[in-house]
Amino acid sequence: MKRLLTTLTVTVLLALSGCAQGGGGEIAISSGGQIDATDSGFKLNSTVIYGSYTRPTYHNLTVYLLTANGTAIATEHIGTLEEGRHPRVTMQTDRNPKYVIVNSPEFWEYDEISVRYWENVVSPDNPNGVYADRVVSSQDEFPVEVPPNSTNTDSR
Repeated sequence: MKRLLTTLTVTVLLALSGCAQGGGGEIAISSGGQIDATDSGFKLNSTVIYGSYTRPTYHNLTVYLLTANGTAIATEHIGTLEEGRHPRVTMQTDRNPKYVIVNSPEFWEYDEISVRYWENVVSPDNPNGVYADRVVSSQDEFPVEVPPNSTNTDSR
């Protein structure tokens, strides 16, 4: 079986302006690791880390693997990101999600913010897709509802 392995370094970028609460400045949260999309499924192995000197605490971080219509393939609560604590996430499924989104309700407490998520883009050269980063500045701008409306996961 032909196996196509796509490995990416993944980055979640969270930018806060000077008028945002928590001292302002710019904050980047990098999720360094791998996203592998193959014929046999999907694997994410990553650590969420800070990307700047400003380091507020974010609670209730969750990673969502979602279909194109927003159905959860899998979710993983990864806890709190704070100085000295960088949560790890390892997820594996038998299918490639359309979207990989890291979210916390606390992200949206800031006036100006940019959050990166990943979308699987399929092409003739990459039938399993390549994860391209996208940016939103409010939770309503995600292409699907986050968190998913239903707690049911897609069994396919």
